[in-house]
Amino acid sequence: KHELSGKKLICFATSASSTAWQDTCKNIKRRFPNLEHLGNFGCSNRNSTNTLREFNKLNIKKE
Repeated sequence: KHELSGKKLICFATSASSTAWQDTCKNIKRRFPNLEHLGNFGCSNRNSTNTLREFNKLNIKKE
C-alpha cells in the first residue's frame, strides 16, 4: 500500500466502445479514493474526443 493522500489523479483511457473508457475511469477513481480527482479523458474507435482541449480546461496548480 502507498500513501496517496494529497496526490492528484487524471485518468486517460481508451476503449472500443464509445463509453467503456468512462467506466474504466470510474473504477480507478473508486479504487483510489484518497487521490484528488482532476478529470477524465478518453477516446474510442467510434467517437473520438478532443483530449488536449479538455485537458486545457483543467485548473492544475503547479507546486
